[in-house]
Amino acid sequence: MSVVVKYIDLDNNSAELASSETLNGKVGERVNYHTAREVQKLIAAGYVLVNNSFDPNNEIHFFNETSQEYKLTFKHSQEEVTAKNLKYDCQLGDVQLKGKQVVHYTGLEKNIPDNIVEVTFNSKIIYLIDRMNQRHHISFVFLIHLQFLIID
Repeated sequence: MSVVVKYIDLDNNSAELASSETLNGKVGERVNYHTAREVQKLIAAGYVLVNNSFDPNNEIHFFNETSQEYKLTFKHSQEEVTAKNLKYDCQLGDVQLKGKQVVHYTGLEKNIPDNIVEVTFNSKIIYLIDRMNQRHHISFVFLIHLQFLIID
């Protein structure tokens, strides 16, 4: 009978990162395979272990009458770049936009000056780390907070 342990990248359409190849043995024999070395290698490459269905608590498996497949799933680790945490050659202007909000009052009997407020729009960039392929995947998250004063 046989056992296969696969290491899957959930952030890359369930691509196979590594495999134990096919492990063969007789029914009742111990499966002599451990995932720790490959898991550490993938963590060092920038992955985060999501689920280990083979040996999360160092379980011992035995060959049985059917072929078995186990999957260890991983996601890319993430790092945020914000105005307070600039890295990867990002500049403040990449994550922050400053501007003015102008409110014109019209239609009132008396002349009210414009209300001008300085506003700052902050965003964060999330880098998904893939050290195995020497790539950083980027997604932007914009955080906009507006406050309005309503005058009756």
